[in-house]
Amino acid sequence: MYSDYYGFSEKPFNVTPDPKFLFETPGHREALASMLYGITERRGFVVVTGEVGTGKTTLIYTLLNKIEDRVKTVFIFHTSITFLELLKTILHELNIPAPDESKTGLLRTLNDYLIEKLARDEIIAVIIDEAQNLSREVMEDLRMLSNLETHTSKLLQIVLVGQPELEKRLQSEDLRQLRQRIWLKCRIQPLTEDESRKYIEHRLKVVGGGSAMFTADAIARICAYAGGIPRSINAVCDNALLCCFSMSNKKIDAAIVKEVIHDLEYQVPEAVPQQERLPRMLARPAYPVTGTLYSRVALGLLIVACITLCVLLVMKSPDQWSAEADKISYPQPARASSIPAVAGKQLLEAKAAPVAPTPVLAAPAQAIKPDTPAPAQTIAPVPAPAVLEKAVEKTVVAVPPDSAITEPLAANTVVTVQKDNSLFSLAKTHYRKSNATIVELILQANPDIIDLNRIRMNQRVTLPDITPDALIAAGTDNSFTILLGAFQTPDAANRYRKELLLKDREIKVIPRRVSPRETWYRVEAGTFNSRQDCLQKINQLQQKNLLPALGAPQERLKGK
Repeated sequence: MYSDYYGFSEKPFNVTPDPKFLFETPGHREALASMLYGITERRGFVVVTGEVGTGKTTLIYTLLNKIEDRVKTVFIFHTSITFLELLKTILHELNIPAPDESKTGLLRTLNDYLIEKLARDEIIAVIIDEAQNLSREVMEDLRMLSNLETHTSKLLQIVLVGQPELEKRLQSEDLRQLRQRIWLKCRIQPLTEDESRKYIEHRLKVVGGGSAMFTADAIARICAYAGGIPRSINAVCDNALLCCFSMSNKKIDAAIVKEVIHDLEYQVPEAVPQQERLPRMLARPAYPVTGTLYSRVALGLLIVACITLCVLLVMKSPDQWSAEADKISYPQPARASSIPAVAGKQLLEAKAAPVAPTPVLAAPAQAIKPDTPAPAQTIAPVPAPAVLEKAVEKTVVAVPPDSAITEPLAANTVVTVQKDNSLFSLAKTHYRKSNATIVELILQANPDIIDLNRIRMNQRVTLPDITPDALIAAGTDNSFTILLGAFQTPDAANRYRKELLLKDREIKVIPRRVSPRETWYRVEAGTFNSRQDCLQKINQLQQKNLLPALGAPQERLKGK
């Protein structure tokens, strides 16, 4: 969407493993050279490891582009399989019929094929990505494939690519025979601070842009936050460009990057352990800590203001409020506020009133008696690009932070878009906060929207209240699931699979097309027997700040 605006040939910070964006550090060059040499020289096993998001899969696709024509490759990326399924996959990718599908029969068929290819000086290589997820039985049986050899060379070349956990597994005593057959091992390290800067410049240069569009402070903040992980750099830079585009700016500064980092806290892959990162990055600036401190101070002031307002409201009798409600026409505030219900009375729905250039109090419908004090009134300007179509009655329930949520909040606001826009900027305007999960809830309320980046002028959009109840979905079998979040990569689900609060729940990752070129991933937890069970679990997750839509405890996004 923003590519035309910045003059890019394509998006520079996509998370897809495109070889043309490969930024070769010394570690990447060493790993690529080792894989090429190990395959072409028939060395058998080669192992390459690296942290999540360091570019291992991109390196594999680069290898596939550089490999010689006489080398045939089988790329295995789904590793939750048995050894028998692995053999069938290899034979299928090589277009080899297998009349006998037993393990012995498949090995015999593969061995005959490899001997035939050796006579023609052809090489067969199997590349397994995410190899750390292979079961112990499969890894032990891989040793059998290394036995396919002649007295001079290995018939099958195997490259195992995975996370550092793969190294730990290979060190186990029961895999020592496999470990002894590994000819070469390489590990891809996270980028240094200087490499991170050059990485950003490299990707912008590939698409026809320049690093000058990021200020020096912005790049420094990105590098410090990402910790040398290319995928994290991509996530921050891509969202910073989108945010800057929505504000019609050309320059990305540190303030924009700070806001993006805050919104991405829930979906950035796990960073490198601090003890491994310090020798390369020194100390990481405490930007997120400062932001958290400011947020807590602001939240504390807001709580004090709310308590003061509640005390002033309770001091008035119901009869006084009823009389004054009949006498005074109140202007509609730009943002809904939480006002406690008064026993026996309910405030009438406030109607929207046009806002003058300078805030002016609405004239009272009738004269007010001198001895009757008028309540404080506030008029806030209504922001563009969205204007409220109509006022919607809302029910507000005060929920203590440490208690279970007992009653959901549910209401929708229909807005008419005043200029071409995106759902990210629309959410930012309406909720004062924007992330992928909030946009997912908007898409859920507007099934007719097929591209979150193209919202046309005069288009009507339903903006739901972001409440605990909005995260609950009912199934056809009277069961319920919770929407934990929506993310740009399926890796975010790993955080919830490790969460103790969800250890007895199934974590589902559901792909969702949000635009013609983008697919997001909904992460859901289930199943629950009742809506009340869901609300209690949501309350527990929110206490640990694990729900991007709701944010910190006591935070409710209900629009302005």
